Amino acid sequence: MSVSDAALSLFGPLLVGAFLNAILYGVCMVQCFTYYQTYKKDRKGLRLLVLYLMVMETFNTIINLGLVFEPLVLNFGNPQAFIAAPKMLIPDAINTVFISTPVQFLAAWRIYVVSESKVMPLIIAFFGSCSLIGGSTLSIQVAFFREWAGFHRFDRAAIVWLAGSAAADVIITISLCWTLYRWKTGMKITDDRVSKIVRLTVQTGLLTTVFTLLDLIIALTVHRGNLAPDLALAKLYTNSLLSTLNARDKRDDDHIVHSGNLGGGIPSQHNGTRHSTRLSTLAFRITDVVGSHIDDDDLESGCVEIEHSKYRKNLVS
Repeated sequence: MSVSDAALSLFGPLLVGAFLNAILYGVCMVQCFTYYQTYKKDRKGLRLLVLYLMVMETFNTIINLGLVFEPLVLNFGNPQAFIAAPKMLIPDAINTVFISTPVQFLAAWRIYVVSESKVMPLIIAFFGSCSLIGGSTLSIQVAFFREWAGFHRFDRAAIVWLAGSAAADVIITISLCWTLYRWKTGMKITDDRVSKIVRLTVQTGLLTTVFTLLDLIIALTVHRGNLAPDLALAKLYTNSLLSTLNARDKRDDDHIVHSGNLGGGIPSQHNGTRHSTRLSTLAFRITDVVGSHIDDDDLESGCVEIEHSKYRKNLVS
């Protein structure tokens, strides 16, 4: 193999992955700006999670730029670049799982809130933890051995990381879709909103699953530097979360039932009084104003508002 062919096969995928990562970083920043401008009354914990993800994504972008800068600029023309992987490859895996795992844990918590079942969330947390351990182990192994030719010795850690992450993504997608379909009420406006959430869940979950499995297949078959799917993986998780958050209707502070209360109920305000609606209750609030308002978060938490007359009806699921 000529030097040009070796450079193309080794550094070409790195460059493509770095470009894709940088593009998705721009998408992340736009989505983050939109989120903070639109959903100013979201829970503090959720807003801090988004901030944490953006900080980690910034580090991830720096790591990706370093992956191509070292061999193509600092070591240009140096044969050592074809032997040893760039130093920035060391934190790549652990940085990625430090992004993907919190996103998966948040999805597990959402499933617990909607379904009130601990089985699927615990399974998701298990596979997410396996992914975290596998990615961290891979980074430690790369720190001690960076030769391209010996990357096959990292197969076990790569399998634990990527297979665990893919399994968690598949279970998240199936669980959310199944649980949300159970909330269909036969009312067109409610069912249309549920269908919208399901479509978004499938699209984002399928995207991360495909890239994770593609990364796993390449890692087990190529072994040598074809990291294009891997470099985009972290950005896909963050973008999937932000796209879900930004797809919600903007909250109306005067007529909204706030979801996601960690205590197990949904605090709300009606005619100046506060009460708690159980997450297992599909609540229909009736007011004088003719119209309707359904919030995506309330649907996912099992709460729907309908403003139609002076009556109020609670349907227990």
